[in-house]
Amino acid sequence: MGAENGWNWPPSTDAVVAAPESHRVLFENDDVRVLEVTIPAGHREPEHTHREPSVMIVDGPARIHYYQGGALTFPRPRTPQQPGRGRIG
Repeated sequence: MGAENGWNWPPSTDAVVAAPESHRVLFENDDVRVLEVTIPAGHREPEHTHREPSVMIVDGPARIHYYQGGALTFPRPRTPQQPGRGRIG
């Protein structure tokens, strides 16, 4: 993962490298990488990246706040999403 293939973030920011306690590779090939991500309530993740495009399926309640360099960039949605509906980002 590097600038040579359109990804401009350093390899050290890849989620599996930067946050290995919560990110685990379940499957990976040349076309797709499937991660299992488990984040305990109240835990703050190290700053990291996920390659785009990404699909994230949340199978439980998630109140997530996104920070960049310590600044809040996206708070959790005000209303919880309906079960079985994910976001594509």
